[in-house]
Amino acid sequence: SRFMSAAISRKPAPRWTIKLFLDNFLDQDTYLLATQQQYILGQEAKDVQGMIGNSSSFDPSLKKMNTRRKLFCLCSPTERFGAKIEQFWDATLLKSPNRIPRLLQLHSSGAFASTPSREYVLDRKTQHLDLVRDSQDVVRNCKRISAGSQLVLIS
Repeated sequence: SRFMSAAISRKPAPRWTIKLFLDNFLDQDTYLLATQQQYILGQEAKDVQGMIGNSSSFDPSLKKMNTRRKLFCLCSPTERFGAKIEQFWDATLLKSPNRIPRLLQLHSSGAFASTPSREYVLDRKTQHLDLVRDSQDVVRNCKRISAGSQLVLIS
């Protein structure tokens, strides 16, 4: 994949630099998913509300969603696998325990009304840095490089 191509050479790159570039790649994808989730889950909640309608008995095992199929245009032959995954999600999400009540609760509370901030989604300090040794190595080595470059500039 694209983030691994930077790590291919005769001399292996230091582990902390690979970690730095990998985290940057993951941040981009994580934020992309976080900004899409409000639209997908909001539409899913609307579809569930439409299925429930005014009926007093709702059996999710008898229903099938097509929320993702309606939202995404997967027309390339290379996207067949992605389309199969979307079909799987649409077929199984209604059957997940407590998913429907929680989804409708979040929708009615307005949880899908706004996009979460980049700072909230990518709070690396609390979600990652305090837990992962490789991340702590990245910060330590970046500080060393910064201090070393300042010494070189002064001399």
